[in-house]
Amino acid sequence: TALVTSCGNTCGQEVLDPGSSCAAACFSYSLSADCAECAGKHPHCVATNCLVECAADSTTPGCVACADAACLGAFLECSGINAPSRSLPPSPSPSNSLSAGCAGCAGQQSYCVTTNCLGECGTDSSTPGCVTCAQATCLDAFFSCSGLSHRVPTPPSPPSPPSLPPPPSVVVELKVTGTFEEFRKPSVVEDIKTKLASASGVDAAYVTITVRDASGNLISESQGSAFSGSRRLSESFEFSISMIIAIPRGKTVEEVLTETNTALASPAIATATLGRAVSAIEVLVGAPPSAPPPTPSPPPSDLLDPPFGSSNSTFACSDADSKLYANTSVWVGFSLECGLGCGVGAMLANPNCAAACLREKLSLGCADCAAQHAHCSITNCLSECAAIGVGYNTPGCFECGDEYCLDELLICTRFGEVHLIHVANRQGYPALPPLPPLAPPPSPPPPLPPPAFPPSPPPPTIDRIIGPWFGLGVGVALALGLGIAAIYSWRKTKGEAERLVLQRRAMVIAANTTTHLDFKL
Repeated sequence: TALVTSCGNTCGQEVLDPGSSCAAACFSYSLSADCAECAGKHPHCVATNCLVECAADSTTPGCVACADAACLGAFLECSGINAPSRSLPPSPSPSNSLSAGCAGCAGQQSYCVTTNCLGECGTDSSTPGCVTCAQATCLDAFFSCSGLSHRVPTPPSPPSPPSLPPPPSVVVELKVTGTFEEFRKPSVVEDIKTKLASASGVDAAYVTITVRDASGNLISESQGSAFSGSRRLSESFEFSISMIIAIPRGKTVEEVLTETNTALASPAIATATLGRAVSAIEVLVGAPPSAPPPTPSPPPSDLLDPPFGSSNSTFACSDADSKLYANTSVWVGFSLECGLGCGVGAMLANPNCAAACLREKLSLGCADCAAQHAHCSITNCLSECAAIGVGYNTPGCFECGDEYCLDELLICTRFGEVHLIHVANRQGYPALPPLPPLAPPPSPPPPLPPPAFPPSPPPPTIDRIIGPWFGLGVGVALALGLGIAAIYSWRKTKGEAERLVLQRRAMVIAANTTTHLDFKL
Protein backbone atom coordinates (compact mmCIF):
# COMPACT_ATOMS: atom_id res chain seq x y z
CA THR A 1 0.00 0.00 0.00
CA ALA A 2 2.84 2.40 0.80
CA LEU A 3 4.45 1.68 -2.57
CA VAL A 4 1.20 2.24 -4.49
CA THR A 5 0.49 5.47 -2.57
CA SER A 6 4.02 6.77 -3.16
CA CYS A 7 3.89 6.09 -6.90
CA GLY A 8 0.41 7.59 -7.11
CA ASN A 9 1.62 10.80 -5.44
CA THR A 10 4.63 10.92 -7.76
CA CYS A 11 2.66 10.50 -10.98
CA GLY A 12 -0.32 12.61 -9.91
CA GLN A 13 -2.85 13.16 -12.68
CA GLU A 14 -0.84 10.98 -15.08
CA VAL A 15 -2.47 7.87 -13.54
CA LEU A 16 -5.68 8.98 -15.29
CA ASP A 17 -3.98 8.63 -18.69
CA PRO A 18 -4.09 4.99 -19.86
CA GLY A 19 -1.09 5.59 -22.11
CA SER A 20 1.21 6.94 -19.38
CA SER A 21 4.17 4.80 -18.26
CA CYS A 22 4.88 6.87 -15.14
CA ALA A 23 3.40 4.36 -12.68
CA ALA A 24 5.18 1.38 -14.27
CA ALA A 25 8.50 3.26 -14.19
CA CYS A 26 7.95 4.08 -10.52
CA PHE A 27 7.11 0.45 -9.63
CA SER A 28 10.19 -0.77 -11.51
CA TYR A 29 12.39 0.55 -8.67
CA SER A 30 10.88 -2.07 -6.33
CA LEU A 31 9.42 -4.81 -8.56
CA SER A 32 10.60 -6.91 -11.45
CA ALA A 33 9.98 -5.47 -14.90
CA ASP A 34 6.99 -7.70 -15.78
CA CYS A 35 5.35 -7.29 -12.38
CA ALA A 36 5.93 -3.53 -12.50
CA GLU A 37 4.17 -3.42 -15.88
CA CYS A 38 1.11 -5.17 -14.38
CA ALA A 39 1.21 -3.00 -11.28
CA GLY A 40 1.46 0.12 -13.45
CA LYS A 41 -1.99 -0.60 -14.92
CA HIS A 42 -3.53 -1.03 -11.47
CA PRO A 43 -3.47 2.69 -10.37
CA HIS A 44 -5.13 3.74 -13.64
CA CYS A 45 -7.90 1.19 -13.08
CA VAL A 46 -8.41 2.36 -9.48
CA ALA A 47 -8.34 6.05 -10.42
CA THR A 48 -10.87 5.48 -13.21
CA ASN A 49 -13.33 3.36 -11.22
CA CYS A 50 -12.81 4.42 -7.59
CA LEU A 51 -11.77 8.08 -7.74
CA VAL A 52 -14.35 9.30 -5.25
CA GLU A 53 -13.64 6.52 -2.72
CA CYS A 54 -9.84 6.75 -2.96
CA ALA A 55 -9.07 10.43 -3.70
CA ALA A 56 -8.48 11.49 -0.11
CA ASP A 57 -7.01 8.26 1.36
CA SER A 58 -6.27 5.03 -0.49
CA THR A 59 -6.14 2.98 2.74
CA THR A 60 -9.81 3.36 3.73
CA PRO A 61 -11.98 0.21 3.68
CA GLY A 62 -14.24 1.80 1.06
CA CYS A 63 -11.31 2.41 -1.29
CA VAL A 64 -9.85 -1.07 -0.74
CA ALA A 65 -13.24 -2.72 -1.35
CA CYS A 66 -13.85 -0.72 -4.54
CA ALA A 67 -10.32 -1.37 -5.84
CA ASP A 68 -10.58 -5.10 -5.15
CA ALA A 69 -13.96 -5.36 -6.87
CA ALA A 70 -12.98 -3.35 -9.95
CA CYS A 71 -9.29 -4.05 -10.48
CA LEU A 72 -7.88 -6.92 -8.41
CA GLY A 73 -8.92 -9.66 -10.83
CA ALA A 74 -7.17 -8.02 -13.78
CA PHE A 75 -3.99 -7.48 -11.75
CA LEU A 76 -3.87 -11.09 -10.53
CA GLU A 77 -4.46 -12.38 -14.05
CA CYS A 78 -1.74 -10.10 -15.49
CA SER A 79 0.80 -10.87 -12.78
CA GLY A 80 0.08 -14.61 -12.57
CA ILE A 81 0.14 -14.50 -8.78
CA ASN A 82 -2.87 -16.84 -8.57
CA ALA A 83 -1.36 -19.35 -11.03
CA PRO A 84 -0.85 -22.82 -9.48
CA SER A 85 2.89 -22.75 -10.09
CA ARG A 86 3.23 -19.54 -8.08
CA SER A 87 0.72 -20.22 -5.29
CA LEU A 88 1.85 -20.32 -1.69
CA PRO A 89 2.49 -23.75 -0.21
CA PRO A 90 -0.75 -25.26 1.16
CA SER A 91 0.84 -26.11 4.52
CA PRO A 92 3.15 -23.33 5.65
CA SER A 93 5.73 -24.06 8.27
CA PRO A 94 4.21 -23.85 11.79
CA SER A 95 7.27 -21.98 13.02
CA ASN A 96 6.37 -18.79 11.17
CA SER A 97 2.63 -19.10 10.42
CA LEU A 98 -0.77 -19.26 12.17
CA SER A 99 -3.60 -21.71 11.92
CA ALA A 100 -6.59 -20.71 9.82
CA GLY A 101 -8.75 -19.78 12.83
CA CYS A 102 -6.04 -17.78 14.57
CA ALA A 103 -5.12 -16.09 11.30
CA GLY A 104 -8.74 -14.96 10.96
CA CYS A 105 -8.63 -13.43 14.45
CA ALA A 106 -5.34 -11.70 13.64
CA GLY A 107 -6.81 -10.36 10.41
CA GLN A 108 -9.75 -8.86 12.33
CA GLN A 109 -7.31 -7.25 14.74
CA SER A 110 -5.36 -5.69 11.86
CA TYR A 111 -8.57 -4.26 10.42
CA CYS A 112 -9.57 -2.96 13.87
CA VAL A 113 -6.22 -1.20 14.28
CA THR A 114 -6.41 0.30 10.79
CA THR A 115 -9.93 1.58 11.43
CA ASN A 116 -9.39 3.03 14.92
CA CYS A 117 -5.68 3.94 15.05
CA LEU A 118 -4.77 5.01 11.54
CA GLY A 119 -3.47 8.38 12.71
CA GLU A 120 -1.18 6.82 15.33
CA CYS A 121 -0.06 3.85 13.23
CA GLY A 122 -0.07 5.20 9.67
CA THR A 123 3.67 5.80 9.45
CA ASP A 124 5.09 3.29 11.97
CA SER A 125 3.15 0.57 13.79
CA SER A 126 5.88 0.06 16.39
CA THR A 127 5.61 3.48 18.07
CA PRO A 128 4.37 3.63 21.69
CA GLY A 129 1.35 5.67 20.61
CA CYS A 130 0.31 3.05 18.05
CA VAL A 131 0.80 0.16 20.50
CA THR A 132 -1.20 1.94 23.21
CA CYS A 133 -4.09 2.71 20.84
CA ALA A 134 -4.14 -0.83 19.42
CA GLN A 135 -4.18 -2.42 22.88
CA ALA A 136 -6.92 -0.09 24.14
CA THR A 137 -9.29 -0.62 21.20
CA CYS A 138 -8.53 -4.06 19.73
CA LEU A 139 -6.60 -6.36 22.10
CA ASP A 140 -9.58 -7.63 24.13
CA ALA A 141 -11.49 -8.57 20.97
CA PHE A 142 -8.45 -10.47 19.68
CA PHE A 143 -8.06 -12.43 22.94
CA SER A 144 -11.79 -13.22 22.95
CA CYS A 145 -11.64 -14.45 19.34
CA SER A 146 -8.40 -16.43 19.65
CA GLY A 147 -8.92 -17.89 23.11
CA LEU A 148 -5.49 -16.74 24.21
CA SER A 149 -4.98 -15.34 27.69
CA HIS A 150 -3.51 -12.03 28.76
CA ARG A 151 -1.05 -14.07 30.84
CA VAL A 152 0.39 -16.13 27.98
CA PRO A 153 4.16 -15.73 28.32
CA THR A 154 5.96 -14.56 25.24
CA PRO A 155 9.20 -16.31 24.40
CA PRO A 156 12.25 -14.13 24.69
CA SER A 157 13.41 -12.70 21.42
CA PRO A 158 16.77 -13.98 20.27
CA PRO A 159 19.44 -11.33 20.28
CA SER A 160 19.75 -9.73 16.89
CA PRO A 161 23.11 -10.15 15.25
CA PRO A 162 25.22 -7.04 15.22
CA SER A 163 24.71 -5.20 11.95
CA LEU A 164 27.45 -3.39 10.19
CA PRO A 165 26.89 0.34 9.74
CA PRO A 166 26.00 1.31 6.18
CA PRO A 167 28.83 2.76 4.16
CA PRO A 168 29.00 6.55 4.09
CA SER A 169 27.32 8.29 1.21
CA VAL A 170 28.97 10.36 -1.49
CA VAL A 171 27.78 13.97 -1.33
CA VAL A 172 27.83 16.36 -4.28
CA GLU A 173 27.38 20.12 -3.78
CA LEU A 174 26.80 22.24 -6.91
CA LYS A 175 26.17 25.90 -7.67
CA VAL A 176 24.00 26.29 -10.78
CA THR A 177 22.28 29.11 -12.63
CA GLY A 178 18.58 28.99 -13.49
CA THR A 179 15.12 30.22 -12.52
CA PHE A 180 12.64 29.38 -9.82
CA GLU A 181 10.03 28.17 -12.34
CA GLU A 182 12.64 25.86 -13.85
CA PHE A 183 13.82 24.15 -10.65
CA ARG A 184 10.35 23.71 -9.17
CA LYS A 185 9.41 21.32 -12.01
CA PRO A 186 9.73 17.60 -11.17
CA SER A 187 10.88 16.80 -14.72
CA VAL A 188 13.91 19.13 -14.44
CA VAL A 189 14.99 17.85 -11.02
CA GLU A 190 14.49 14.20 -12.00
CA ASP A 191 16.54 14.77 -15.16
CA ILE A 192 19.49 16.10 -13.13
CA LYS A 193 19.21 13.22 -10.67
CA THR A 194 19.07 10.60 -13.43
CA LYS A 195 22.09 12.03 -15.27
CA LEU A 196 24.21 12.18 -12.10
CA ALA A 197 23.20 8.64 -11.10
CA SER A 198 24.17 7.36 -14.54
CA ALA A 199 27.51 9.18 -14.39
CA SER A 200 28.20 7.77 -10.90
CA GLY A 201 27.31 4.21 -11.90
CA VAL A 202 24.28 3.80 -9.62
CA ASP A 203 20.52 3.64 -10.06
CA ALA A 204 18.57 6.89 -9.65
CA ALA A 205 16.71 5.35 -6.69
CA TYR A 206 19.96 5.67 -4.66
CA VAL A 207 20.19 9.44 -5.22
CA THR A 208 18.48 12.09 -3.12
CA ILE A 209 18.51 15.61 -4.58
CA THR A 210 17.64 18.89 -2.85
CA VAL A 211 17.45 22.31 -4.55
CA ARG A 212 17.67 25.57 -2.55
CA ASP A 213 17.82 29.19 -3.62
CA ALA A 214 20.53 31.70 -2.70
CA SER A 215 18.77 32.46 0.60
CA GLY A 216 18.65 28.79 1.61
CA ASN A 217 14.89 28.37 0.98
CA LEU A 218 13.89 24.88 -0.14
CA ILE A 219 12.67 24.85 -3.75
CA SER A 220 12.28 21.13 -4.47
CA GLU A 221 13.37 17.73 -3.20
CA SER A 222 13.36 14.25 -4.73
CA GLN A 223 14.05 11.11 -2.73
CA GLY A 224 13.56 7.72 -4.33
CA SER A 225 10.28 8.01 -6.23
CA ALA A 226 8.79 10.76 -4.03
CA PHE A 227 8.94 14.40 -5.10
CA SER A 228 7.96 17.52 -3.16
CA GLY A 229 8.11 21.19 -4.08
CA SER A 230 7.72 24.56 -2.41
CA ARG A 231 4.98 27.05 -3.28
CA ARG A 232 7.04 30.00 -2.01
CA LEU A 233 8.07 32.31 -4.84
CA SER A 234 11.81 32.98 -5.23
CA GLU A 235 13.46 35.71 -7.30
CA SER A 236 16.89 34.05 -7.14
CA PHE A 237 18.86 33.12 -10.26
CA GLU A 238 21.59 31.09 -8.50
CA PHE A 239 20.71 27.84 -6.79
CA SER A 240 22.56 25.23 -4.77
CA ILE A 241 21.95 21.56 -5.53
CA SER A 242 22.85 18.97 -2.92
CA MET A 243 22.85 15.32 -4.02
CA ILE A 244 23.45 12.42 -1.65
CA ILE A 245 24.44 9.16 -3.37
CA ALA A 246 23.84 6.04 -1.28
CA ILE A 247 26.23 3.17 -1.93
CA PRO A 248 24.36 0.19 -3.44
CA ARG A 249 25.23 -3.39 -2.58
CA GLY A 250 28.12 -4.68 -4.62
CA LYS A 251 29.85 -1.30 -4.97
CA THR A 252 32.29 0.50 -2.72
CA VAL A 253 32.52 4.12 -1.69
CA GLU A 254 35.78 4.46 -3.59
CA GLU A 255 34.23 3.24 -6.85
CA VAL A 256 31.27 5.62 -6.66
CA LEU A 257 33.51 8.51 -5.58
CA THR A 258 35.92 7.92 -8.48
CA GLU A 259 33.18 7.80 -11.11
CA THR A 260 31.51 10.90 -9.65
CA ASN A 261 34.76 12.90 -9.62
CA THR A 262 35.40 11.90 -13.22
CA ALA A 263 31.93 13.04 -14.34
CA LEU A 264 32.24 16.33 -12.40
CA ALA A 265 35.94 17.04 -12.87
CA SER A 266 35.38 20.72 -13.71
CA PRO A 267 32.46 23.14 -14.10
CA ALA A 268 32.63 22.74 -17.87
CA ILE A 269 32.57 18.92 -17.69
CA ALA A 270 29.80 19.04 -15.05
CA THR A 271 27.78 21.38 -17.27
CA ALA A 272 28.07 18.93 -20.15
CA THR A 273 27.22 15.96 -17.91
CA LEU A 274 24.14 17.45 -16.24
CA GLY A 275 22.92 19.80 -18.96
CA ARG A 276 22.88 22.77 -16.54
CA ALA A 277 25.18 25.78 -16.14
CA VAL A 278 27.42 24.71 -13.20
CA SER A 279 29.68 27.33 -11.61
CA ALA A 280 31.09 25.51 -8.54
CA ILE A 281 31.52 21.85 -7.50
CA GLU A 282 32.31 20.09 -4.24
CA VAL A 283 32.39 16.29 -3.88
CA LEU A 284 32.95 14.70 -0.48
CA VAL A 285 32.15 11.63 1.58
CA GLY A 286 29.70 11.87 4.48
CA ALA A 287 26.94 14.33 5.41
CA PRO A 288 26.89 17.63 3.50
CA PRO A 289 28.32 20.44 5.66
CA SER A 290 25.74 22.97 4.48
CA ALA A 291 22.67 20.81 5.07
CA PRO A 292 20.40 22.57 7.59
CA PRO A 293 18.87 20.54 10.42
CA PRO A 294 15.49 19.05 9.49
CA THR A 295 12.55 21.07 10.74
CA PRO A 296 8.95 19.91 10.83
CA SER A 297 6.73 21.40 8.16
CA PRO A 298 4.35 23.97 9.62
CA PRO A 299 0.63 23.40 9.13
CA PRO A 300 -0.81 25.09 6.02
CA SER A 301 -2.61 27.74 8.07
CA ASP A 302 0.72 28.97 9.47
CA LEU A 303 2.09 29.50 5.96
CA LEU A 304 -0.49 32.21 5.24
CA ASP A 305 0.55 35.69 6.23
CA PRO A 306 -1.87 37.38 6.77
CA PRO A 307 -4.17 34.48 7.78
CA PHE A 308 -6.86 33.10 5.51
CA GLY A 309 -9.94 35.30 5.14
CA SER A 310 -8.35 38.37 6.78
CA SER A 311 -9.10 40.81 3.93
CA ASN A 312 -11.57 43.55 4.89
CA SER A 313 -11.56 45.60 1.68
CA THR A 314 -14.81 46.91 0.19
CA PHE A 315 -14.26 44.76 -2.90
CA ALA A 316 -12.47 41.47 -2.33
CA CYS A 317 -11.49 41.39 -6.03
CA SER A 318 -9.96 44.33 -7.85
CA ASP A 319 -10.70 45.32 -11.42
CA ALA A 320 -7.56 43.47 -12.58
CA ASP A 321 -8.76 40.35 -10.74
CA SER A 322 -12.15 40.48 -12.43
CA LYS A 323 -10.50 40.71 -15.85
CA LEU A 324 -8.61 37.51 -15.06
CA TYR A 325 -11.86 35.85 -13.99
CA ALA A 326 -13.53 36.99 -17.23
CA ASN A 327 -10.75 35.23 -19.19
CA THR A 328 -11.85 31.69 -18.37
CA SER A 329 -8.86 29.87 -19.88
CA VAL A 330 -6.39 31.93 -17.80
CA TRP A 331 -8.46 31.56 -14.61
CA VAL A 332 -8.82 27.80 -15.04
CA GLY A 333 -5.14 27.51 -15.98
CA PHE A 334 -3.62 28.89 -12.80
CA SER A 335 -6.40 27.38 -10.65
CA LEU A 336 -5.48 23.97 -12.08
CA GLU A 337 -1.77 24.65 -11.54
CA CYS A 338 -2.35 25.43 -7.86
CA GLY A 339 -4.66 22.44 -7.46
CA LEU A 340 -2.11 20.01 -8.89
CA GLY A 341 0.65 21.57 -6.80
CA CYS A 342 -1.32 21.17 -3.56
CA GLY A 343 -2.69 17.70 -4.32
CA VAL A 344 -6.13 16.20 -3.74
CA GLY A 345 -5.61 15.60 -0.01
CA ALA A 346 -4.71 19.21 0.78
CA MET A 347 -7.47 20.57 -1.46
CA LEU A 348 -10.10 18.39 0.22
CA ALA A 349 -8.86 19.27 3.72
CA ASN A 350 -9.13 23.09 3.55
CA PRO A 351 -8.49 26.04 1.19
CA ASN A 352 -5.22 27.16 2.82
CA CYS A 353 -2.77 25.55 0.38
CA ALA A 354 -4.68 26.87 -2.63
CA ALA A 355 -4.82 30.34 -1.06
CA ALA A 356 -1.04 30.40 -0.56
CA CYS A 357 -0.58 29.59 -4.25
CA LEU A 358 -3.30 31.88 -5.64
CA ARG A 359 -1.99 34.88 -3.70
CA GLU A 360 0.86 34.92 -6.22
CA LYS A 361 -1.70 35.58 -8.98
CA LEU A 362 -4.49 37.61 -7.33
CA SER A 363 -5.00 40.22 -4.65
CA LEU A 364 -5.24 38.98 -1.05
CA GLY A 365 -9.01 38.86 -0.63
CA CYS A 366 -9.70 37.61 -4.15
CA ALA A 367 -7.15 34.79 -3.77
CA ASP A 368 -8.86 33.61 -0.59
CA CYS A 369 -12.27 33.67 -2.34
CA ALA A 370 -10.87 31.73 -5.30
CA ALA A 371 -9.23 29.20 -2.94
CA GLN A 372 -12.53 28.65 -1.13
CA HIS A 373 -14.19 28.18 -4.55
CA ALA A 374 -11.56 25.58 -5.53
CA HIS A 375 -12.03 23.76 -2.20
CA CYS A 376 -15.81 23.79 -2.72
CA SER A 377 -15.48 22.54 -6.31
CA ILE A 378 -13.23 19.58 -5.52
CA THR A 379 -15.41 18.67 -2.52
CA ASN A 380 -18.67 18.65 -4.50
CA CYS A 381 -17.57 17.95 -8.09
CA LEU A 382 -14.58 15.59 -7.88
CA SER A 383 -16.04 12.94 -10.17
CA GLU A 384 -17.34 15.48 -12.74
CA CYS A 385 -14.05 17.39 -13.00
CA ALA A 386 -11.48 14.55 -12.87
CA ALA A 387 -12.15 12.93 -16.24
CA ILE A 388 -9.26 11.73 -18.35
CA GLY A 389 -7.39 14.49 -20.13
CA VAL A 390 -9.33 17.72 -19.64
CA GLY A 391 -12.17 16.79 -17.29
CA TYR A 392 -11.95 20.20 -15.66
CA ASN A 393 -12.64 21.76 -19.06
CA THR A 394 -15.98 20.04 -19.74
CA PRO A 395 -19.52 21.45 -19.45
CA GLY A 396 -20.33 18.89 -16.75
CA CYS A 397 -17.54 20.21 -14.53
CA PHE A 398 -18.58 23.83 -15.06
CA GLU A 399 -22.27 23.08 -14.47
CA CYS A 400 -21.52 21.30 -11.19
CA GLY A 401 -19.24 24.11 -10.02
CA ASP A 402 -21.82 26.74 -10.93
CA GLU A 403 -24.56 24.83 -9.09
CA TYR A 404 -22.72 24.30 -5.82
CA CYS A 405 -20.07 27.02 -5.63
CA LEU A 406 -20.67 29.98 -7.97
CA ASP A 407 -23.08 31.92 -5.74
CA GLU A 408 -20.70 31.60 -2.80
CA LEU A 409 -17.83 32.89 -4.97
CA LEU A 410 -19.78 35.94 -6.18
CA ILE A 411 -20.86 36.76 -2.62
CA CYS A 412 -17.29 36.39 -1.35
CA THR A 413 -15.73 38.49 -4.11
CA ARG A 414 -18.35 41.24 -3.66
CA PHE A 415 -18.09 42.20 -7.31
CA GLY A 416 -19.19 45.77 -7.99
CA GLU A 417 -20.93 46.99 -11.12
CA VAL A 418 -17.61 47.74 -12.83
CA HIS A 419 -16.49 44.14 -12.26
CA LEU A 420 -19.74 42.59 -13.39
CA ILE A 421 -19.23 44.17 -16.82
CA HIS A 422 -16.27 41.81 -17.26
CA VAL A 423 -17.84 38.82 -15.53
CA ALA A 424 -20.97 39.04 -17.68
CA ASN A 425 -18.77 38.40 -20.72
CA ARG A 426 -17.11 35.31 -19.20
CA GLN A 427 -17.24 32.38 -21.56
CA GLY A 428 -18.95 29.69 -19.52
CA TYR A 429 -17.76 26.51 -21.19
CA PRO A 430 -14.41 26.94 -22.98
CA ALA A 431 -13.29 24.37 -25.50
CA LEU A 432 -9.83 23.46 -26.72
CA PRO A 433 -9.17 25.46 -28.91
CA PRO A 434 -11.48 28.30 -27.85
CA LEU A 435 -14.87 28.40 -29.45
CA PRO A 436 -15.15 30.67 -32.55
CA PRO A 437 -17.16 33.85 -32.06
CA LEU A 438 -20.86 33.57 -32.69
CA ALA A 439 -22.11 34.70 -36.13
CA PRO A 440 -23.99 38.00 -36.12
CA PRO A 441 -27.77 37.58 -36.06
CA PRO A 442 -29.54 37.91 -39.46
CA SER A 443 -30.79 41.36 -40.38
CA PRO A 444 -34.54 41.78 -39.87
CA PRO A 445 -36.66 42.16 -43.08
CA PRO A 446 -37.61 45.72 -44.05
CA PRO A 447 -40.91 46.80 -42.50
CA LEU A 448 -44.00 46.55 -44.73
CA PRO A 449 -45.78 49.82 -45.66
CA PRO A 450 -48.93 50.40 -43.65
CA PRO A 451 -52.18 49.45 -45.48
CA ALA A 452 -54.08 52.33 -47.12
CA PHE A 453 -57.52 52.64 -45.52
CA PRO A 454 -60.18 55.21 -46.61
CA PRO A 455 -60.13 58.23 -44.38
CA SER A 456 -62.48 57.80 -41.52
CA PRO A 457 -65.04 60.49 -40.81
CA PRO A 458 -63.99 62.96 -38.24
CA PRO A 459 -65.09 62.06 -34.78
CA PRO A 460 -68.30 63.75 -33.64
CA THR A 461 -67.83 66.91 -31.66
CA ILE A 462 -70.26 69.03 -29.70
CA ASP A 463 -70.63 71.60 -32.50
CA ARG A 464 -71.42 68.80 -35.00
CA ILE A 465 -74.16 67.41 -32.74
CA ILE A 466 -75.81 70.64 -31.49
CA GLY A 467 -75.14 72.83 -34.57
CA PRO A 468 -77.95 71.51 -36.76
CA TRP A 469 -80.57 71.82 -34.02
CA PHE A 470 -79.27 75.19 -33.04
CA GLY A 471 -79.54 76.41 -36.65
CA LEU A 472 -83.08 75.04 -36.91
CA GLY A 473 -84.06 76.81 -33.71
CA VAL A 474 -82.61 80.09 -34.91
CA GLY A 475 -84.44 79.73 -38.24
CA VAL A 476 -87.77 79.02 -36.53
CA ALA A 477 -87.26 81.94 -34.15
CA LEU A 478 -86.34 84.23 -37.03
CA ALA A 479 -89.36 83.11 -39.05
CA LEU A 480 -91.62 83.53 -36.05
CA GLY A 481 -90.19 87.00 -35.41
CA LEU A 482 -90.65 87.97 -39.03
CA GLY A 483 -94.20 86.64 -38.94
CA ILE A 484 -95.03 88.53 -35.78
CA ALA A 485 -93.43 91.65 -37.25
CA ALA A 486 -95.44 91.18 -40.44
CA ILE A 487 -98.66 90.73 -38.47
CA TYR A 488 -97.84 93.73 -36.37
CA SER A 489 -97.00 95.80 -39.45
CA TRP A 490 -100.18 94.61 -41.18
CA ARG A 491 -102.34 95.52 -38.22
CA LYS A 492 -100.66 98.86 -37.91
CA THR A 493 -101.10 99.51 -41.61
CA LYS A 494 -104.78 98.45 -41.43
CA GLY A 495 -105.42 100.77 -38.46
CA GLU A 496 -103.72 103.61 -40.23
CA ALA A 497 -105.80 102.97 -43.33
CA GLU A 498 -108.98 102.93 -41.31
CA ARG A 499 -107.94 106.15 -39.60
CA LEU A 500 -107.24 107.73 -42.96
CA VAL A 501 -110.63 106.58 -44.27
CA LEU A 502 -112.38 108.03 -41.25
CA GLN A 503 -110.40 111.21 -41.57
CA ARG A 504 -111.32 111.46 -45.22
CA ARG A 505 -114.95 110.93 -44.43
CA ALA A 506 -114.79 113.61 -41.78
CA MET A 507 -113.26 115.96 -44.27
CA VAL A 508 -115.95 115.16 -46.81
CA ILE A 509 -118.65 115.74 -44.24
CA ALA A 510 -117.05 118.94 -43.16
CA ALA A 511 -116.75 120.11 -46.73
CA ASN A 512 -120.32 119.26 -47.48
CA THR A 513 -121.44 121.05 -44.39
CA THR A 514 -119.47 124.12 -45.29
CA THR A 515 -120.83 124.12 -48.79
CA HIS A 516 -124.36 123.78 -47.57
CA LEU A 517 -123.88 126.62 -45.15
CA ASP A 518 -122.42 128.73 -47.82
CA PHE A 519 -125.27 127.88 -50.03
CA LYS A 520 -127.73 128.81 -47.41
CA LEU A 521 -125.94 131.94 -46.72
